[in-house]
Amino acid sequence: MANNFDIGDHVRKGDTILTVDGTEVKAHISGVLRGLIAPGHYVFEGQKIGDIDPRDDVSYCMTISDKGRNVAGGVLEAIASFFAEQR
Repeated sequence: MANNFDIGDHVRKGDTILTVDGTEVKAHISGVLRGLIAPGHYVFEGQKIGDIDPRDDVSYCMTISDKGRNVAGGVLEAIASFFAEQR
């Protein structure tokens, strides 16, 4: 697997993001590369291997997403509830 871009790079629709066993993986949309599978992992056709943020703002690469924050909040509530029941 050979990466042509790094997280935080601006990509355009059609850019080759990386190559897997000679197969080019192209960007479906333009934006900022927010996530990318690490080299050395096995992948299969159709597998999600990265994220492109169409808002095209590099600062979003270094912050938690709203979805991630909500998931974390739910986990924290579940843990707090569990320990409250143990008392």
